[in-house]
Amino acid sequence: MKINNKKPYVFADYAYGAIALSTKKIIKNEKGVLHNKNPEYIHQMRVGLRRLRSVLIGFYPALKLPKLVDEKKIGKVAQILGKKRDNDVLKENLTKYYYHFLNDGEKKICDQFMEKLDNKNKDNQNKIIKVLQGKEYQNIKYSLKKWLKEPQFNLIASLPITEVAHNLIIPQISKLHLQSGWFVGTKIDQNYQITIKEDYTLEEVKNLLEEEKEIIHELRKEAKKTRYQMDLLTDCYGQPYHDYLNLIVNVQEILGNIQDNAILLNQIKKEIGKNWQKKLPNLDILISNNQRQQWLNWRKIQQLFLLDNQNMYEHNLLMLKKDN
Repeated sequence: MKINNKKPYVFADYAYGAIALSTKKIIKNEKGVLHNKNPEYIHQMRVGLRRLRSVLIGFYPALKLPKLVDEKKIGKVAQILGKKRDNDVLKENLTKYYYHFLNDGEKKICDQFMEKLDNKNKDNQNKIIKVLQGKEYQNIKYSLKKWLKEPQFNLIASLPITEVAHNLIIPQISKLHLQSGWFVGTKIDQNYQITIKEDYTLEEVKNLLEEEKEIIHELRKEAKKTRYQMDLLTDCYGQPYHDYLNLIVNVQEILGNIQDNAILLNQIKKEIGKNWQKKLPNLDILISNNQRQQWLNWRKIQQLFLLDNQNMYEHNLLMLKKDN
């Protein structure tokens, strides 16, 4: 089937273009990851792997790919890179948002903590090199390159993208809206009316985020999946679609900030001990304040989804369909 990358029109054009861009991003950053030159290389390669996985999941009805190009295998490679990337983010957040507000004693403890993160990343780097030089990853890369030279598709790939876009994106949007994480910190009365708690103390936010951390994390993951899936189809829709995508980006970023703080707290507790708050009282206050602010930011998103437009779910489905 002939591919038109300059003026994509049919399902095959979009699928091919998305795989080509993701593969290019992965290969472009691979050398920098192997040589451990800059943390940005690992971030960009990981993004490329995630986007490729999203393409394989989202566009699977159109694709005839080699068995070696498997989204789960690609996810495992991204996960290996993620362990190092997570430590990079911990160190970056600690130095960027908190470190300079600490006294000398607390800075010394944090220096020791960051040194441990660096040591862990030496082990993670060795694992990354082993994976990227390993047979499985090399076979995936070879298979992708070969497919891009001679792409194969299923029959549905010949349809205009506008005829299939709605069916491709709606299942993921539905999964996002059905997450319980939207309702954390709310109450539903006997008349099914939703109320969102107005004021949170530092302690209340801390307890809430600890108690509901799993479903908040699940919501963040679905928001990320939805963002990647929606990114694939931005050319198919108008401004309402882009506005909704920007909203999902905000969801992902705010919940991501909450998650980053939670991981930082867990790692500090693990490395320094359960009495870490006595050793780092100022850091404890700074992180708690930041978490409370992130939660207040999150409440605005909750308000929009749950109260300002009670029928937003149905509205968005109709918007996508009409805008197609």
